[in-house]
Amino acid sequence: MATDYKYSPALQHRQRMKIDEMFSQVFGYPWIFSPIIVERVGEDNREKPNENVRKLFIGRDILDIGSGDGYLEQRLLEYSPESIVAIDIDVDMMNKAKQGIETLKKWGRYGEVNVELIRDDVKGVHFEDGRFDYVFVLSTLGELIGKDGKRDAQEELHRVLERVRRLIKDHGLLFLEYEEDTTPDAKDVEGWVKGNFRNYDKYSSSIGPGYPTIIGKIPYSLLICTK
Repeated sequence: MATDYKYSPALQHRQRMKIDEMFSQVFGYPWIFSPIIVERVGEDNREKPNENVRKLFIGRDILDIGSGDGYLEQRLLEYSPESIVAIDIDVDMMNKAKQGIETLKKWGRYGEVNVELIRDDVKGVHFEDGRFDYVFVLSTLGELIGKDGKRDAQEELHRVLERVRRLIKDHGLLFLEYEEDTTPDAKDVEGWVKGNFRNYDKYSSSIGPGYPTIIGKIPYSLLICTK
C-alpha cells in the first residue's frame, strides 16, 4: 500500500530538466548515439536523432518508476509505445499526471497507447518477471532506497535494483539516472550494474544553477543497461 510522500519542488524541477535534456534537440540527444542504442535502432542517424528515438520506443512496453507529474509519459507518447505504466507514491503528482495525459487525449495526441497510472511504491506492486521492454528510474533512486536507517543502504540498493532488473525482458533496457552527490551508496550503483547486466553505457552530465535552491551544478549519471 502506498505511503504518504511529497515531491519537493527542487526534485520535481530537476527531474523535468533531465527529461528535457534527454528528449530536447537543443542538447542533441547525446545518449541516443550510445553503442547500445545504435545497435538496437540499426543506425546512427545524427541528422535526424528524433527518428532514432521513435524507432527505439515504438511498440514497446515501458515502466516508469517514480514518474512524478507524468512529464516523461507525455514525452514518450509522441513515439507510439505499446503501453506505459507509471508508478509514483505522491498523490498530487499522480493527479497532475492524469490531468496531463487526459489533456493530450483531448488534443488527439494520445493514439492507442495504453497508459496505466499506479499510486504505489515499486516494492508494493507486483508484475510478472520480464514484463517490460524498457524501465526508467530517473531522479528517484535515492527515494527508492530510503533514508530511514532501518536497513543498510547498500543492501537496500541491491535489493531494489534486483527487483527492477527482474521486471525487464531479456535483452530489454534499464534507463537508470542518479545524482552522484545525493544518492546513498552512489559509488556502488555502477559496480552492481556491471555485475548484473550484459553491458551498459554511461552518460554523465550536470544541471544547474537554473533553480533558486540549486547552488552550482549537480553531477548525475545516466546508465543505459542491457539485461
